[in-house]
Amino acid sequence: MFVRRTLALGLLIAAVSGTAREAQAQAQVFLTEEQALMAALSEADTVHAVPLAWGADVQRAIENRARFYAKFNQTHCFQGTKAGQVIGYACIDNMTGKDRLITYVTRIDHPAGRIGMMEVMEYREHIGAKVNKPMFRDQFVGKSARDPLQERIDIRILVGATLSSRALTMGCRKLVQMYEVYLRGLEPQ
Repeated sequence: MFVRRTLALGLLIAAVSGTAREAQAQAQVFLTEEQALMAALSEADTVHAVPLAWGADVQRAIENRARFYAKFNQTHCFQGTKAGQVIGYACIDNMTGKDRLITYVTRIDHPAGRIGMMEVMEYREHIGAKVNKPMFRDQFVGKSARDPLQERIDIRILVGATLSSRALTMGCRKLVQMYEVYLRGLEPQ
């Protein structure tokens, strides 16, 4: 009898704490897509969506350069032009932190291929939202495909947001490699 009550109480506590954790993990929206594009490509005269359509060889090249299996099914890129010249790309992407998606936007300046900004748009984890603080985000500015973009080498990982920090670091590495392999050669839209 005691074991049954203890088990039932344990299950009840787990269910309640799981519900509390779910409530804490409500998405924190920092930027809408429109706000993110305005921030990333504010100098552009025109902004156009860029279709991400490539073959297996390009996918392999990006993955080899990024050093991990890269998914792009939730990545959306926009090309900004000014006076008919490409000035940069805003890429909205999702990476998984501990177990929830983190939506972020990265501007890659053209033709330098350097990150001009990285902002967290929506954070869904129950802890670790400090990845949206400037002290973390500003580390990415100026980085390119020639930089390691790797924790403890050129990116400081945040205590209490370790998995989210790693995810965003990998995501930015993926996007600068995608720029080098695919976006750099695109004509103005």
